[in-house]
Amino acid sequence: MIAALTNILSPTPVASAPEDQIIAHYRAASAIPLKPLRTPMGDVLTTVTQGLGDTMMMTDLPAASAKQGKQFQSFSPSRHFLPLMAYNPHYKDVKDKAYLLNAPDLVRQYDCGNGHYLQRIRRAFGLGIDDKPHGFIAWKGMRSRQRVVLHFDAGVHVRWQRKKVHPRARMIYPETKLMLEQFIADNRDLEFIEIGETPLNVKGSRHVHTANTTELVERIAASNWFVGIISGPMHVATALGLKCVVILNFPPPSTIFVPTLKVTGQIESEWLYPQNVHLHQEGGSTLVPRITVDNLKRAFAGEIYPFWSDKYLALIHERL
Repeated sequence: MIAALTNILSPTPVASAPEDQIIAHYRAASAIPLKPLRTPMGDVLTTVTQGLGDTMMMTDLPAASAKQGKQFQSFSPSRHFLPLMAYNPHYKDVKDKAYLLNAPDLVRQYDCGNGHYLQRIRRAFGLGIDDKPHGFIAWKGMRSRQRVVLHFDAGVHVRWQRKKVHPRARMIYPETKLMLEQFIADNRDLEFIEIGETPLNVKGSRHVHTANTTELVERIAASNWFVGIISGPMHVATALGLKCVVILNFPPPSTIFVPTLKVTGQIESEWLYPQNVHLHQEGGSTLVPRITVDNLKRAFAGEIYPFWSDKYLALIHERL
């Protein structure tokens, strides 16, 4: 009786709403100093890095500029560029490459405002932003509502991160693999396929080889879910509107708040899409829980932030 009365008088604290947590975090955070943004000298966006994810960042500008009657275009020598632009009716071949603007320099050195990498690029070109950032892939086809595409291959570009940032950057831990296998065993109504040159060979999934960028896009596009690390295929999956569950191991979960309301220099912040669910391998927070079999189930059920909802996307306009 006394214990029951104590519980009534001292109820379990209820976590504040996600929007309150995000706003409070950024109000307390300091923005890093960046150069004032000037009108770009050129009208062609490029990138010195040629991975699939960086190349995906080139796909949004032609579509965004066409929407507002502009003529901005993108160019990249990446082997992924033309296959991706084959899905982009707004792309036009660039003849004059005299004034190319490097996207990483643009968003990391100049004050392009808050939000995702793609939102910052749009502001740099004087374009209106979408609250829901994503690359542009115009795909028409049949999508399997039961198919989950897995991707855990970090690729060669992760070497710098493992040397400078985290010794196991973008690596799936053995215990996480076991959780994934249990989740697959518990969801036999779903079809799990794994893509990537170096598969993790998750039990219960089927590895599907993709010979080129086009095959990769088609495999992802025909799926309804994506589970994997931050990678080129994650950017493709987000552009195609899949429900994405992204597995992280850095930075600490208590420091991850999306959408990004202020540029604080937090590593990976420009790559995290606010519409995706994020689970962490080294800890957990209210918004980014630790990965467990139960939390994977909750993520698929829409019970983990942002709950497969666009409700929180407009927070990037919040006055701090």
